[in-house]
Amino acid sequence: IFLMAGSTGDGKTTTIYSILSELRKTRELDRIVTVEEPVELVLDGVTQIAIGPNLKFEEVSATLTRNNPRVIFLGEVNKFEPAEFCIKSALQALFTLSTIHSSCVSDIPYRYKLLLNSNLSLYEQFLNNIRGMSHQTMAKRACPVCNEIIQADGYAKDDSLRTMLKRWGVTEFYSTSEKTHSCKVCKGMGFIINDPVII
Repeated sequence: IFLMAGSTGDGKTTTIYSILSELRKTRELDRIVTVEEPVELVLDGVTQIAIGPNLKFEEVSATLTRNNPRVIFLGEVNKFEPAEFCIKSALQALFTLSTIHSSCVSDIPYRYKLLLNSNLSLYEQFLNNIRGMSHQTMAKRACPVCNEIIQADGYAKDDSLRTMLKRWGVTEFYSTSEKTHSCKVCKGMGFIINDPVII
């Protein structure tokens, strides 16, 4: 099992789709199945299953056993059924990927245990099958349209702040201006969120 953690809107699923696209190119991992609620993006050459009112995780599990997939992507582990399904999938496929809401990598095992309702047998299977965990967040970048460049020397009023900025190699930084409030690019926020950071 490989789990990608992060908050809503941090691009976890997009990153996993990129991984699936690369895996699809290798001969050993060409049978890929996604199980999502709903399917977020259509991928060529990948079997995609949408979980819904007429299709439950138990039914999909039986189908997957017959199809013998090499890679399974479970859209999001957010309650007991997908958490259990992810573990069962890991026992069938070579590689199982999923996403989970968590504030940091070290929270993932605890969060998973809560989702399993502290079922120790399933939790032990999870721990035995987890092979990787990662956390993704979106970094904020100063808006290039409405921010002003400030020289660090002129900004730092006391010696300790000036020394600290110098030690870190900070010579200038961005600060919001009067233009920020009406900026159409950043919608008045002063920053643009568009750089994924994976830890």
